[in-house]
Amino acid sequence: MHRNDFLINELENTPYELRDIMYNKLFQKDFVDLEKSIEIVKQKHINQLYIVDVKIQNFVRLLYETGILRDIDNEVYDIIIRHIDRINYLLKNIIENQHDT
Repeated sequence: MHRNDFLINELENTPYELRDIMYNKLFQKDFVDLEKSIEIVKQKHINQLYIVDVKIQNFVRLLYETGILRDIDNEVYDIIIRHIDRINYLLKNIIENQHDT
């Protein structure tokens, strides 16, 4: 399996874990836009990864602006941040690998 294929596979799964937290613990549906954007990656349109990156930044801004993260348990907060960091890490690696090929 090519390294980018592995990273893309992991990127596909990470948002679903984050979505479960957003829906089940925070009752937020705002994750849908980001989730749909990551479908671009699933279809392997690597050149569109920058759009996903922008969506992630918008999603994080939404979390802070709405105060959703203010009243949550520290453990849930850490999980959300860890997943967002992981998505960012995967995106950057996929983009870098794409430029190297």
